[in-house]
Parts: sequence; structure tokens; C-alpha cells
Amino acid sequence: MGANLYRIKQEDINNATSYSKVVTIQYSGLSGSELGNNINIYPNPVSNNISLNIPATSSNSETYDIKVISTAGLIVQEKTASGQVWQGNTADLQPGTYILRVFNHDTQNLIGESKFVKL
Repeated sequence: MGANLYRIKQEDINNATSYSKVVTIQYSGLSGSELGNNINIYPNPVSNNISLNIPATSSNSETYDIKVISTAGLIVQEKTASGQVWQGNTADLQPGTYILRVFNHDTQNLIGESKFVKL
């Protein structure tokens, strides 16, 4: 958890410089911690196979829906997993950045999400 401070520097053609006001952006990480939990994916970046660890819940025998989403917002893969460990194949994905979202299969509640890079 933390905060990033941002401001914009503008330099015109006469070499005069001005700055915008400072804006604070709060963040809590890239691996779903803003949801109050984490999912862990590895390796990241990935070449062919990706592994996922889902946090323990009240029931260890839950089924999960896993969606891999492109930066354009398109669902490029949908899988189902039983249990807290899952491995998937990413060989058919184009190189780029993706979001992996995990949902509880029964309630469709979002469990967590994380970004990964496909090489």
C-alpha cells in the first residue's frame, strides 16, 4: 500500500517552465490486494505455462472460474479450476500484457485479479 505523487512539467518554446499542482494517487498493489486478498501468479513474465495460487477461503473445495483478459478488454481464455492451485498454458496468447481474474464459480464474486506479461 502506498501513494504516488505526480505533477506535470511543461516547457514552452521560449524555455519557460511551469509545473502543475501535485496530485496524490493511492495504490495497493497490482496483484488484487485492493480486493482484500491476493492471488499469486508465476512466473511473470511467462513464456508457455503459468501457475496460479488462490487464497484459502472457508471452503477449500471451491470451484473457480478463471478469465484471461487482453488490454483491449477481450476475454481470450476461460478456464475452470477446482482447488487453490491451477496451471494453465499460455502458448496460444500473443505477446503482451494480460489481466487474470478469478471468480467464485457458485457466487460469481471476484476473488482477485493480477496482471501478467506474455513474452
